[in-house]
Amino acid sequence: MYNESKVVISMIFESIYTPFGDHTIDVPPDKSISNRSILLNIIAQSGRAKIKNILLSEDTLATIAFAKRIGFDIKVDENKKTVSMKKGKLIKDIGTFDCKNSGTTVRHIMSIMCGLDIKGVLDGDSSLRKRPMQRITSFLKEMGADFKGGADFLPIEVRSSRLNRIDFTTDLASAQQKSSFILASLLAEGEKATFNFKVPSRDHTEIMLKEMGINLIYDQKDSYRQILIKDKRPSEMKDFTVPGDFSSAAFFIVLAILTPGMCLKIKDVNLNKSRTGLLDVLIQMGADIDIFQKKGSGEESGDIIIRHSSLKGVNINNKEIIPRMIDEFPVLALAMAFADSKSRVENVGELRVKESDRIEKIREILNFCGMELLAEKDRYEIDPARTKKPSEVVDTSGDHRIIMTAILAAIITKRKLKLDDISGINVSFPDFFKSLKEIGYEYKCSD
Repeated sequence: MYNESKVVISMIFESIYTPFGDHTIDVPPDKSISNRSILLNIIAQSGRAKIKNILLSEDTLATIAFAKRIGFDIKVDENKKTVSMKKGKLIKDIGTFDCKNSGTTVRHIMSIMCGLDIKGVLDGDSSLRKRPMQRITSFLKEMGADFKGGADFLPIEVRSSRLNRIDFTTDLASAQQKSSFILASLLAEGEKATFNFKVPSRDHTEIMLKEMGINLIYDQKDSYRQILIKDKRPSEMKDFTVPGDFSSAAFFIVLAILTPGMCLKIKDVNLNKSRTGLLDVLIQMGADIDIFQKKGSGEESGDIIIRHSSLKGVNINNKEIIPRMIDEFPVLALAMAFADSKSRVENVGELRVKESDRIEKIREILNFCGMELLAEKDRYEIDPARTKKPSEVVDTSGDHRIIMTAILAAIITKRKLKLDDISGINVSFPDFFKSLKEIGYEYKCSD
């Protein structure tokens, strides 16, 4: 369960056997939807809810811990992967709350605290303290929120607030900014609020709010898309069932493509189009991928079948597709490294302010593979022909997506890998090593 301390675990990873043939795997429940299923029920006026197939990782446990801290009655069944939650008496001063490594948690609960007039200090680990919060505090201040100091980075003290609805315009393609604004607006006073943006981002919040009876109005204003918010917060809490996480599936999609003789079926994955840009790019690169979508209400989901494929390089500079795969660029870099021609990626400055500077971490992974990365501020180039002496160590900075990508690199290159810290895997994919074994990959780990 939720643990206030972090244990650093270093490891030497060595691949022993790579499987081939047909295999099937389930991936963990979707982290974004798991978090939002708790957050959206927090703002509902009354009732109780059960979240089925929820991801119980460090990020989601931080969100669950916040719900408990403000007075919710929460019961977690780890075996059944369910969370039952019931409203209790709202606690208006929560002291200092540790959001761990979860940007989703802190950026959403900041809006909730301001909207429900809850006082407290929000903090996180060393990685989260480096991530920009001004993208959230800027509109909250305009709405009437009171923070101590600049409120650009954690820790941030949230003081008493009464929010008013505003018109807000952004050029940032951030689902967290968008959904945090929507949450704050649902809890604010006034006739309407508008969120004006140029580039679409993940829309889980909008889909789930629709299931809760909230009507968001979509429009176009000059060169900006617009979300108009007139409704108040949901009247009743709602049950949700969480599909498989596409971002977790991404590691096994790329691994299957790069493993000779492999055919892998990944079951019940979230296929929301705002998340699946990686599939579009891999198919463009020549990957042999079949998608079997299941019909249903709410989030789209289905099965994916991936076969070993030869890849060609690709150029990515379309600002529309980048938010649809913002978490998959590290593992995509691995696919690019083993393509038959060079690839270029542009307009990805956001990678610099994720859990780590992911462009620099991609450089370290490619160095381990014996390749160089040419990188500038918001772009990079991967040329499989640009080789160098391989390194033995990847400094992951505890970034969960970098850790797992580095392990895939060790499997593909069949080289021994030294990792400074693997504990970050628990942020999103606690059973990552178990899943490798389930489809036949054998390896050994040592200190």
